[in-house]
Amino acid sequence: MTKQVTKTTGEQQAPVAQNPNNLYISVQTFNPEGKDIGFRIVDMYHFGTRNWLQNHHWWAMHNGNCVETNVATPEQIEKYLAAAKTALADKFNHEQVAAAA
Repeated sequence: MTKQVTKTTGEQQAPVAQNPNNLYISVQTFNPEGKDIGFRIVDMYHFGTRNWLQNHHWWAMHNGNCVETNVATPEQIEKYLAAAKTALADKFNHEQVAAAA
């Protein structure tokens, strides 16, 4: 599978992340036929997810897959943060209910 890369001019600006302390990127993985394998948002300032990205590239290359990374859109970032907040709330609400019983 071949991807075409276009060169950007100085007139185009990269999107700015909502929080300047975080840099979120989207990671899309494809098999050699171009079928979507998976999608993930990665916070580049978080050691664990940054480490995951390195391991994921290693895995993809050794299995003949393609990884595409881009700066995450504000909508993708919002969805990612909302899902993380929900998961955290579910985890701690579940523990509080178990402790009360």
